[in-house]
Amino acid sequence: MGVVRMSALLDCSSLCSSDPCCSSCTGALPILLLHHLKLVAARALPHDSSSPICQDLRHCGDNIPAQLHRQFKMLNVSANLLFQTYVSYQNFNTEDVHALCNPHSTDFPAFNASRFDHQERAVQLFQIFVYLNSTLGNITQEQTMLNSNAQDLLDLLGNTTAIIKAVISNLTCSLCNHFHVTSVDLYYGKPARQIFDQKKKGCRVLHKYTQFISEVTNILAHLHRHGHRLS
Repeated sequence: MGVVRMSALLDCSSLCSSDPCCSSCTGALPILLLHHLKLVAARALPHDSSSPICQDLRHCGDNIPAQLHRQFKMLNVSANLLFQTYVSYQNFNTEDVHALCNPHSTDFPAFNASRFDHQERAVQLFQIFVYLNSTLGNITQEQTMLNSNAQDLLDLLGNTTAIIKAVISNLTCSLCNHFHVTSVDLYYGKPARQIFDQKKKGCRVLHKYTQFISEVTNILAHLHRHGHRLS
């Protein structure tokens, strides 16, 4: 599958500078939750885990919906490029890519916005983005070992992860301050052990991610047009 390889540098700091809630892209992340997120450096937790999310929460600004809208748009713009660039480095046979990267054969958490009110949707988005943070951390670690010279891919993974952390920060503010949700059940996914399985899982997760972020971006655009807020 041919792609034009390029480094899509997503400036996460530009999304957060106007709001102390999102300082340094992770400013609002409670210390305990940040500890959970850092676990991806070693492994992804395979089981559900209930985490208090509001401990040590810093000040949150009042423009979280606008920030989330911008962040989702940026993720949506770069998602397909990330997926295509990832595929180009895995040495898959072209005719096998469709089956190997089946987005429906993954442990990606389910998302069906039509069934939820704003609070339930915010909780579900939080769960999914924590999962993505964990999974992209593992993918980055794997690709650093397997394709250490793939700087364009590593840049895309790194910048996408930075924006995902900013999304988690804003969703944390929304859940704690607007919806008064203090604990959320989190799912980190099941890590693959064999190299080929790691490549296949990464491909499937990133393919599913392109579909998910497109859906979420469209939902937020619809809410924005009709004067509604996610938070």
